[in-house]
Amino acid sequence: MTSFLDAGAVDILEKIVDMEIFRRAIERTAPTRPAPSKVETISTLSSFLRDGQVRNFNRQRELLGSNVLDLPAVDLQKAQLRGVDLTHVNLERANLRGANLSEARLTGANLKEADLSDTVLSGSIFDAADLTRANLSGSNMGEAIGLDRAIGLGKATGLDENSTVALNNKGIVLSSVWLFPKVEYSRVLHEYSCMGINYNSVFSGYTIHES
Repeated sequence: MTSFLDAGAVDILEKIVDMEIFRRAIERTAPTRPAPSKVETISTLSSFLRDGQVRNFNRQRELLGSNVLDLPAVDLQKAQLRGVDLTHVNLERANLRGANLSEARLTGANLKEADLSDTVLSGSIFDAADLTRANLSGSNMGEAIGLDRAIGLGKATGLDENSTVALNNKGIVLSSVWLFPKVEYSRVLHEYSCMGINYNSVFSGYTIHES
């Protein structure tokens, strides 16, 4: 051991210790990468959707929590979005023409004036989604879920006879009168209130009948 220390090992060990102290000092002073801006986040999420990267999009949405995501007028024509989570996403005037939205979660989504023509909607969930003036021509809307709790379906356009019959068979009559179970109506009002949305404007033009 003595011969080892005599060989200059002490100096080497002292240098190693100094290097470790230096490394730690560098780590403490190194600039941290700033969090992505809202614009960068929206751009990234939009790219995930356009490229059909549903898993990456859903994972990022989960990190964002229940925050409303604004993607108005986004172009997702023919996007492959099976199983995508679009809960509370603002998709007003979005181009979803020909997209595959089967088994998508669209609860509380804003789809006002969105182009949903020729979309695949099998098993998609539309609880509290706003479909006012949405273009539904050529879509299989009749195979979607939660349409009895959707908003503005009576003001949507383009529903063909098959979809209308399918909706009627589910007890959904397309008119300006909205029949709503009392407990569900209360739940939707609470949900919109938590989101900071003026539900009086959402239900404008409708006569609400609570059953």
